[in-house]
Amino acid sequence: MMPENPFKERYTLLDNAALLDIIDTADDYQPLAVDAAHFEIGRRQLTAEQLSEARAEQILRRDSELRKANQVQINRDRIKSFFLKAYSSYDSFQLVAVSTRKHIYAILVFLLISFLYYVINNFFLLVDVLSEPSSWDVSIVMFLIPYVLVLIGGILFWMGRKMGLLLIVVHFSLLITDNILVGIRALGSGSTFTGGVNAISPWRMLILASIHVALIWRLSKSDIRQVFHVHVKEVLQVITVGIGLFLLLIVFL
Repeated sequence: MMPENPFKERYTLLDNAALLDIIDTADDYQPLAVDAAHFEIGRRQLTAEQLSEARAEQILRRDSELRKANQVQINRDRIKSFFLKAYSSYDSFQLVAVSTRKHIYAILVFLLISFLYYVINNFFLLVDVLSEPSSWDVSIVMFLIPYVLVLIGGILFWMGRKMGLLLIVVHFSLLITDNILVGIRALGSGSTFTGGVNAISPWRMLILASIHVALIWRLSKSDIRQVFHVHVKEVLQVITVGIGLFLLLIVFL
């Protein structure tokens, strides 16, 4: 006695188009599976109209699968292209003078540390904000701007893009303005290094402002500007943008 075909009962649940797919691609299936598909199609005794509809459904499904596969490939190519460009930009720094290259890498490391510090320091607040985008208003958008600046600016800077350097200068000028104003307020309130764990030291703010000024000064030097094809005038313009952006943050936050 021959064993029962295990596919017969299972294939009663498939639609006509799926059964025809199995029959059309018989080489991809076990012989018992193909036999079960033939048996089920024969059992249903499809009319010419039903067979035509099943064939049309096959074509639609194959077109849909092909579009999805093409989209997946397009996305993969885009990601691959992005990383190839990023690597190419990184590799292009090898042609830059050693001292300039070291400073570019040092700024990249500083940006990475800064971004991680911002995220960790405000992690739970960021999670709350990003989990409810429908509740965003102008104040939340303004709150996210510094994070976006350092993230996008850092990536573009790493890729050797002109816009990356300009966005970083905007970010640093925004921080300088913030450091100075916070330091002035702390000085007015009498905060010092011994003012407690939560006290804001004006000297600390001054040091941070000085670091960011030094970074902008280094970015504006001719050797780095030549690498990123940036003019001094453009650096000065984006510094103004950073200061104006900080003033907007004060208004909305």
